[in-house]
Amino acid sequence: MRILVFNPSYPPVACGVGDYTQGLAAALTQAGHDVAVVTATGATMPADGPPRVLPLLGNWDVSSFVRGWPRFARPRVDLVVTGFPAVVRSSRSRLMYLLPAVAKALLGWPRVTYIVHEFIRTGELHRRLLALALFAADRIVTVTEAERDAIAARYPALANRIVVQYNAPSIPVAADDATADGDLRAVLAPLGRPVIAFFGFVWAPDKGFEELLAAMAQTDATLVVTGSLDPANAYHNHVAAVIERLGLAGRIRWLGFVPAEEVGRVLRVVDAVVLPFRRGAEGGYTSLLAALVNGAAVITTRGPQNPAWLRDFESAVLVDPEDVDGLARALRRVLSDRHLATRVRAGARTLEFGWDEIVAAVTDVVPARRAPRHPPE
Repeated sequence: MRILVFNPSYPPVACGVGDYTQGLAAALTQAGHDVAVVTATGATMPADGPPRVLPLLGNWDVSSFVRGWPRFARPRVDLVVTGFPAVVRSSRSRLMYLLPAVAKALLGWPRVTYIVHEFIRTGELHRRLLALALFAADRIVTVTEAERDAIAARYPALANRIVVQYNAPSIPVAADDATADGDLRAVLAPLGRPVIAFFGFVWAPDKGFEELLAAMAQTDATLVVTGSLDPANAYHNHVAAVIERLGLAGRIRWLGFVPAEEVGRVLRVVDAVVLPFRRGAEGGYTSLLAALVNGAAVITTRGPQNPAWLRDFESAVLVDPEDVDGLARALRRVLSDRHLATRVRAGARTLEFGWDEIVAAVTDVVPARRAPRHPPE
């Protein structure tokens, strides 16, 4: 099939949806499809071939689509893939909601798959606007059962168009190499201290990074964190102040940029990966999935959207959100109880998440149908 993937979130935009869009485009290409990514100006264009990246849309509005249309309208498109949310650099984001219908009108009535990463916590205005996209789409893919159920409850007529497919980890499984594991462990913990890791963007309090710092202060562990603190970021400055107040600067190592193929080994060789999301862990969180598939001893949080496969003391250790003392107790237990850590690691390794299933969900669409003129509220 000839597939167009539309999303303003694409590298170098740093976000989970951007990573997902890049991974999806690559997976669709590997599956044998002719793929082009239509994205915002400034996106990275790979020099080594497919998928093609077309950074055409200065604003995410219909007029930008029309101006760029000659670049991607021919040959005829079989499938358009887009979704919500995304990082839009301007206030003009109408195309996110209108694209399924606009694509049908201008691209020869292709099938449209709309991927919804988040509906439950979306504001009322955006939910209403999303109706324009969802009713014009032939298939809706949600990343969790809870998101599916929320859309179906709001718009019952869409229930038979929705399928659930968990995200794929943005990080591959590290190859088995005991020597490489040992060498990395020696670098991360040169003094023989226990070492824990946090993986993901430290961009807001929702990640629970502050609770992790406070819990870590109750242990003797070293913390390694992917990325770094940006002095121009207000939240990062707050985090730096918390670290200073807790006296943890000497026990935190910021790894900066770590290539994806190396992150998996970091997750595996540390004693625990701690992801204390304030709203509870969800099946769509790629940082969680990456830690699990690499066999990490994961400590994360309970919540209403915990997937069924996230089982306490089997595939992870669960604590209540924002419970610093509970998190500290869980940390000490995992660090001291080798049998527990081994059991949790083994349970995590039984879980599988991959792009093949996502490609099938995205491409195996129902026959195209015309959208109603006025989708119900």
